Amino acid sequence: MSFYGGLFKSFSAVIGLVLAMGLYSTAAGPTASFKMTPDGNPVVNQTVQFADTSSGSPTTWSWNFGDTQTSSQQNPTHVYVAPGPYTVTLTTSNGGQQAQAAMVTAIDTLKLNNRGNHSFTIKLSATDQRTGHTGPGQAIPQSDLFGFFSIPALTFNPDNPEVFVKILDGRTINGEFWVFYGHLTDLI
Repeated sequence: MSFYGGLFKSFSAVIGLVLAMGLYSTAAGPTASFKMTPDGNPVVNQTVQFADTSSGSPTTWSWNFGDTQTSSQQNPTHVYVAPGPYTVTLTTSNGGQQAQAAMVTAIDTLKLNNRGNHSFTIKLSATDQRTGHTGPGQAIPQSDLFGFFSIPALTFNPDNPEVFVKILDGRTINGEFWVFYGHLTDLI
């Protein structure tokens, strides 16, 4: 019994030493991660906000926005000047790296459900019933499932939402996607 007791004490001491020296850890390693707003579907000339959500307490950040532009800020903003698919990559000092896709569309195009398995591309134009003038919509994406359009050619305010559009996946209920939209104006 004393042989086994001594063996267990020695074994316990070795395990304690290994854990104390940090040679073995059950904790998950550091990871790089981030969110972008709007989440993956910005339009040309829209400011995209990137937020670092990395674990492991990184002290430096290296962002590559996929269009030759970079940043070393923790939570940078970026503006894409041309439509297209871009891969955004964050590399952190803790050894982590993450890449996400950003699909940048033309200013007149709202792309929704791009992260789902069936994307929707929406364009619109409106007419001022008082003057008869018509103008194209300017997309203001909010998320992958929701966005607005402004009509700056008619209202002279590109930041004023005039029409909203929302996509929901209702296929589990009736086999269809549901498109909700509404106007917040008297424009036709």
